[in-house]
Amino acid sequence: MRVNQNVLMARKKNIIILTVFIALQIIFVLLAAVFNGRSDSVSPIFLFFAGLVGILCIALDIFFWHKYIHGLGRLVHVEPVPCTVENFIITYIKQDRRIRYVITPVLRCNTDGRLYITLGRLSTSWYRSLYTSTGHSLSNIRIIRSDGTDVNIGDTAYMYISQTVTPDIVIDRISNTVNIGNDKIRFSANNNSLPIDIFNSLTYFKGAVDVDTI
Repeated sequence: MRVNQNVLMARKKNIIILTVFIALQIIFVLLAAVFNGRSDSVSPIFLFFAGLVGILCIALDIFFWHKYIHGLGRLVHVEPVPCTVENFIITYIKQDRRIRYVITPVLRCNTDGRLYITLGRLSTSWYRSLYTSTGHSLSNIRIIRSDGTDVNIGDTAYMYISQTVTPDIVIDRISNTVNIGNDKIRFSANNNSLPIDIFNSLTYFKGAVDVDTI
């Protein structure tokens, strides 16, 4: 059975990231234990927040492992489907009064001609993206291959499909938001060449998009 080396390499990188993150957590616990050992008494408030941080870290570890390690592990032997980059959809996430933009390729399958996309909770894609913005205005956004070149419309990409899904799609044109199952997507209307109605014409899948040569 064929092994997808690009998926395997992405999974290994995520394992290293998780290992480093866990090591930092262990160092933090050891430092906290040393600090507590030098104190005559431990504040209940300190114990509460230390426990809360510990639970949060464990939850993040489990989430990262399940999505980006276990999820990619399920794609190692999946046959890649060649596609053509039809266009891009740009969405955004609000974090601490800041806006982080996300670019997602819309793929035209070379075998059945349908438009496919994976994003939000469905996606385990590992491609990098860069953007520049001024305030809340997006100036430029692009997907970058591992060799540093940009991904453009008409380029070849590959889908690794774990499962096709048919989520409920609810489009709110007033607020420019789209509910895709349990995911609420904020659509960046000013920076998309595709209209928001495209979400009703897409085939959704769990899996990943590979923009590099395989």
